[in-house]
Amino acid sequence: MLMDHTIVTLDEMRKKTKQMADTDELCSQHGGKYVEAFCDDHDAICCIECITENHRQCKMVRTLEQASLDIKTRLDPLVYRMNELEKQAVSVVEDRKTNMEDLLKQKKDVLTEVNKTRTDMQRYFETLETKLKEEIAQTHESLSEELQLQAHNFEHIFTNCRKRVLTASVNYGSNRDIFLTAFKLRKQCELYKIYIRSQSENSLRNDYSLHMNEIIKKFTNQIKSMGNVSIEQKSTNIVPSFYKYTRLSDCKYVGQILV
Repeated sequence: MLMDHTIVTLDEMRKKTKQMADTDELCSQHGGKYVEAFCDDHDAICCIECITENHRQCKMVRTLEQASLDIKTRLDPLVYRMNELEKQAVSVVEDRKTNMEDLLKQKKDVLTEVNKTRTDMQRYFETLETKLKEEIAQTHESLSEELQLQAHNFEHIFTNCRKRVLTASVNYGSNRDIFLTAFKLRKQCELYKIYIRSQSENSLRNDYSLHMNEIIKKFTNQIKSMGNVSIEQKSTNIVPSFYKYTRLSDCKYVGQILV
C-alpha cells in the first residue's frame, strides 16, 4: 500500500514545516506543536519534536498530505466499523435499560418475599404465643382452684374451732358442762391437728417461672438478619466475542482511520 508514497527525511520535514503546518491538530506529546506527519512503523501521528525524539530510525514517515491521499476512497472500512460499533452500543444501552427494569421487578418480588416471610414468622409466633397463654391460663385456673380448696378446708377448721363455745361454757355452764365441752373440743383439735399435719406436705408456696424455648432464645440471640441478596452475573450475547476479547492495542489505525 505504501510503495507509491515518497518517504520524507527529517531534514526535508524541517524545511517544509511552514507548508505542512496547515492543520489545527495539536500534538498530544508536545504542547503547542502541530501534528505534521504520520509514522507507519508506529502507527502514530507526529509533530517535528516527535520525529526527532522517537522516529529517527523509522523507515516509513510521511507527511500528512501524503498519508491523506485518496483518503475518501479508504473510508468504507471505518464507516462499516463505526456502524457496527453504533449497533453494539445501542444494543448495550437497550440491554442495560432492560436489565434495570428487570431488577426493579425483581426488587419488588424480593421485598414481597421478605414481607411474606416476616408475616409468616409473625403469624407462627402469634400461634405459639396464643398456645402458651392458653396453657398459662389453664395452669393458673387449676392452681387457683387447688389453693382455693385448701383455703376453704382450713377456713372450716378455723370456723369450727369454736373458742367462744368454751368461753360460754366456762361462764355459764356447770363443771360437768365445761368438762364435756372441753373434751369434745380437745378431740376435735386432735383430729384437726392430724388433718393439718397430713395436709402440710400439700401446703406449698406456688410461684410462676417462665422458661422460654431454648431454640427461640438462640433464634433471637443469634439471628442477626433475615437474609441477604446476592447478585448473579451471567454473560450476555449483546457484545460479539470479537469486541469482548479485542484489546485496544490490537486495533490498527492508519492516518487516524480505523481499518
